[in-house]
This record gives sequence, C-alpha cells and structure tokens, in this order.
Amino acid sequence: MHFLRALAALLLLATAGRAAEITPTTGSPFKADVVRLTDKQIVYKQGDKETTAPIKNIVKIDYREPAKPPADKPYARVELTDGTVVMASSWGIKKTTFEMKLLAGPTVKLSVSLVANVLNDAGSDAVQRDWRTRVINARGKDAIVVKDKEVVSNIECTFGEGDAKGEKISIAVSDGEDTITAQRTLSKLYGVIFKNKMPPKAPSQACKLLDTISDVVIVSSLTAREGGLTVSTPAGAKIDFTDEQIAQLDYTKGRWEYLSELKLLSKVDPRNDLDDDNPARAEWRVLPDLNVNRRPIRLRGRTYKKGLTLRTTVELTYELRGDFREFTAAVGIDDTTKGRGDGVLVIEGDGKELATVPVTYLATRTKKGEAKDPPRPYKELVLNVKDVQRLKVTFKPAETDKKWELNGLAISVSLGDAKVSK
Repeated sequence: MHFLRALAALLLLATAGRAAEITPTTGSPFKADVVRLTDKQIVYKQGDKETTAPIKNIVKIDYREPAKPPADKPYARVELTDGTVVMASSWGIKKTTFEMKLLAGPTVKLSVSLVANVLNDAGSDAVQRDWRTRVINARGKDAIVVKDKEVVSNIECTFGEGDAKGEKISIAVSDGEDTITAQRTLSKLYGVIFKNKMPPKAPSQACKLLDTISDVVIVSSLTAREGGLTVSTPAGAKIDFTDEQIAQLDYTKGRWEYLSELKLLSKVDPRNDLDDDNPARAEWRVLPDLNVNRRPIRLRGRTYKKGLTLRTTVELTYELRGDFREFTAAVGIDDTTKGRGDGVLVIEGDGKELATVPVTYLATRTKKGEAKDPPRPYKELVLNVKDVQRLKVTFKPAETDKKWELNGLAISVSLGDAKVSK
C-alpha cells in the first residue's frame, strides 16, 4: 500500500503543471499548464489533453506578472558580460569567485571573469541611468568607482583577487611612474567596472527569463529540475530558479529582432552626424515604434506596435554578424500623416542593394480646385539577409533640386513590424 501511494504521488508530480499563458508564433495566446519544458520542446496540458510542441513555435510563456524591486530594501545592480542584469541583496568576491544573493531568491556563484560591472545602492532610476553612461565611457578598462560627498569618480586600476571572506578586493593603481597597491572594501565602493568581455565563441541567446522582480537573464539553454529550471547564460553562468521565482520566458529575441530595438552601428544624415552633431535632429528624423505624430504606426488600416518611421535624409546601419536569414517589413506612408513629398527607401546588405522602394505622396487638385488625396504607397518586403554582416536602411529624397527642402521636411516613410529573423 505504501508503494502504491508513493507511485501515485510520483505520477501526480510528473503530470502536474505550472499554470501559464502561452503565446505561439501564430494564433492567439491561450491558457495551459506547462508540464515539461526543454530547449527543444514544450509539453502543456489543457483539461485532459496533453500537447507536445516544438519550442520554436513559442514566442512567450507568462507565469505571472513581474514586479519591481522593493523600494524599502537596498540592493546592487549586477550586469554580466552577456547582458544579463540582476538585482542582488548581497555580493562579494572570494579569490576569483563572484558570489551573490538575488533579491528574487537564487544564490549564484560564478567566475568573476563573467561579470561586467556592479553598482551598489542601485535603487534610484537616475543613479542607474548615470551608471549606464559611466560604464559606456569606461569601456575596455578596469575601474573602481568612488563617491566623495556628491562627486562620483572613476579610478582606473588593475584588479587582484578578493579576500577569503569576499568583502575586500586587491587593486593596483599606477600614476605612470609609481604603482600603489591596496585593498578596498567592496560594500563601501560606489561600484566596480570590469573590462571583461564575453567569449567570442559563446553560445547564442535562446530566450530571456524575467524573474519575479524583473531581473533579465539572457538564456542560452535551460534544463528542468524538480520544482524549477536551471538556466545557463551565454557567458557561462548557471542559475537555479524555482517555479515560483519565474515570471516569464520570452523567446522573441531568439526568433527575431525588431529594428526599433536592434543596436545601431551608426545613425547618420549624410550631411551631418546624427549621433554627435545634433541629438535633437536624430530624434526628429528617426522615430522608433511611432509615426511622425508620435502615435502608433498605421498602414492600410492595420496598427503596428513595432516599427520605424524615417524622415529624409537618414542612413541607419545595423550589425547583423551573419546571424539572420530574413528581413521583413510593411513599407508605406502612415494613414494618419499629412506629409507630402517624393522619397526613396533603399535597403542594402554589405553594400549590395537588396530593395528600392519609391515613396511618393503628392497632392493633386480636381478641376474645381479642391485638394484630392492620392493613394498612399504600400509595399510588403521580404528580403534574404543570410550571411549579411551589415544592413543599411536609407531614406533619401527622390530628387536633389530645389524641392529638397520640401522633401526633407515633409515626407516620411513608416516600416511596420520591421525585423530580421533567424
């Protein structure tokens, strides 16, 4: 009898699922219990029916709404070299091992070589924004960051090992002639920045995991374990999550990248550098996910949550690294905009022209002199970008004569759902 009860309990555990909302690549989201999950497939149950589906057919798995970190608890922001960002209630470095306790619950141990930077006391959005800028400016350098009264300063150094308790780290600071060595208490620093980089042959991203306090963990692979998952990040970190600590698995990034979210290699006006010369001009000429009225993009009656709207003249260059196979977008003039002009959208891959789309929208008048609304141009693009390293998107005037000012200031083109897919 004892054996039968144990067997029944085991079978119940094997078939029990975690309630979730599953979003497939096609069709509407649906409620189901996730029974098993691997890198290759998902098994879910609706009522008495159990279904097995390839994980490539899944966009998102939502278990619960992620929350923000608690406002009444201090925490550190820890970023790994693969882009994983987590909030830790405590952290330290023992010799060359980095240890931290996440606010969401897991305890993590990993090589310090996988850590990009740590910001202590990261509870303020303003502090985090400043920190991101500081990290970018310190790229390729090791540094401790200190705060004296209200002044925050980077001190370039060479890091040694942490002490046995994980509370202090050895550093060497050189002024060009002399080198000074010291130990600094980690908790008393404003933060630390490492020049560590992700290995060039690191595995690719499969999905993102959001935990219950909105930590973002970049996942290269995952394995089921009793009561949860063990995830591996592209950098090589391993984190054990219980079912209750997981809020969402987002496979979108593993399937495609929206151009509005993809990192730009450059954003220029051939006459002016939009990145450096005038940020306001860049913001005016390139609108992610919006039309020129700063509302959702709408083409042929369909609203697009994602996309780009461009004014002439602008060139956007994206680094694809040969990771994608297809570029798709719905190209046209937004239904709700009133701009007039004559432009050309050009898509190039590694200098080779992939598509040219004329974008003309010029008002005409009837015999009575009344304005006549012409048809708005629209084209659906599906382009092969296999092995393409750099993708360039250019929107320019169709003519370079005296009409340029009209074209440059009036017409715009929207790319609904513009993305590159694997």
